[in-house]
Amino acid sequence: MNLIQAILENNRPEIISGTGYDKEAWAKKKAEERDALFRTAEETALSCRTDPELLRSVLDLMVRFPDQSPTNILLLAAQSPQATELREYREWNVSRIGVKKGETAISLLVPGGEYTRGDGTTGTRWNVKKVFDISQTYGKQTAAVQGPTLIKTAVEGMKRSVPCTLKIYGSGDPASPGKTVYDPGNKVMEVTGTEYPAEMFYRLAHAEASAVLDRQDVDKELLGFGSDCVSYILCRRWAVEKEFKHIGIPPEAFTDMEARGVKRFLTEVRSAAEEIADGIDCYVRDMKEAPERDGDEAR
Repeated sequence: MNLIQAILENNRPEIISGTGYDKEAWAKKKAEERDALFRTAEETALSCRTDPELLRSVLDLMVRFPDQSPTNILLLAAQSPQATELREYREWNVSRIGVKKGETAISLLVPGGEYTRGDGTTGTRWNVKKVFDISQTYGKQTAAVQGPTLIKTAVEGMKRSVPCTLKIYGSGDPASPGKTVYDPGNKVMEVTGTEYPAEMFYRLAHAEASAVLDRQDVDKELLGFGSDCVSYILCRRWAVEKEFKHIGIPPEAFTDMEARGVKRFLTEVRSAAEEIADGIDCYVRDMKEAPERDGDEAR
């Protein structure tokens, strides 16, 4: 395999000079590309503070790509906010799905190992990864929809995985708070019950989000807004319809943040959403496996 073939095979636009491969020029180009991506992520983070629709796009991307870092989520929001499934060019080819001619790759950042800085501390090398969304291919998109029975199971899963004391009141109970309340001082969640599974899912998601974020020592001024963002992610993941007006009215503690603070906030939101989702998934999985275990025991 010659140099040109190797470059094409690895999907890397190496720099070739008149006398051969120019390693320094290639390294410079890649560094400039990385720096440009980090700048784009920072600019998108700053825009999230005052652009509710952009913030919703970021949260929607966190629903679809829970494993992506906040930096890559911000890069997706800037390049392809409607993305649903990402693969490298060769991965689409392996699946016998072609990328449409003329499509521009989406650039993400992935860790490429560690290095030692001049002061002795350890840093992370970042590589640029080129991917394409399924909308840029000839593949067909599919969407999974959660049914009401599964939402009821998810509600039970949340009840069993809360990280604090949970009190659920009947709608007519005079002791009911009338809404979802989390008391950070006493670590107590108070939720008014409802016969509608989707609404109960939302109420529990919002209360548990407050409890998890509080445990993460999130700024108290951001607790309510953070809980809105976490419950938004969970409701979208489980196809629970809710308007979430408060996401469009962020607190001053959020709008005054620097880009690094926005990234940290998004990291905390993602972590809380995944912790709650893991608890739900664990319970749902146990419920599906229970009949099989019971059948085995009967035999």
